[in-house]
Order: sequence, then structure tokens, then C-alpha cells
Amino acid sequence: FILSFMSAKNIMKHPAAFGVYLFLRTAMNVMRSIEALVWAIIFSVWVGIGPFAGMLALMIHSIASLTKQYSEMVE
Repeated sequence: FILSFMSAKNIMKHPAAFGVYLFLRTAMNVMRSIEALVWAIIFSVWVGIGPFAGMLALMIHSIASLTKQYSEMVE
């Protein structure tokens, strides 16, 4: 929820804040473009095969998607 305000262009107008805006939007776009199954494979290598890897994958994908949707509502 907090990331959505930092990803809204109309709130982040200061030049330093605009850099944060660009970084967050780029990071969220990259995270959203990677499918949850690929995130699950990446996390299963890092933490081992199990439900925790799947939970982390869905968490990353959901955070990126919700941040995008909420930031567009704020804009």
C-alpha cells in the first residue's frame, strides 16, 4: 500500500522523489513481467522445494500487481 503512493507520478514531483518513482515503477514492471511460476522456481532454488517458495513467489507477484493498480488509482 505504501509503495503505491511512492509509485504515483502526481505525488512524486520533486526531482529526488521522481528518481524513486522511476526506480519503483521499473522494479515493479520487471517483477510483474516475470510469471509466478518462474518466481517459484527461483525461490525453490534459494529456499528449497516446499510451500514457502510458492508463498514467496505469489507474494512478490501480488505486491507488484497491487502496487501498479493502487498507484494508478492514486494518479
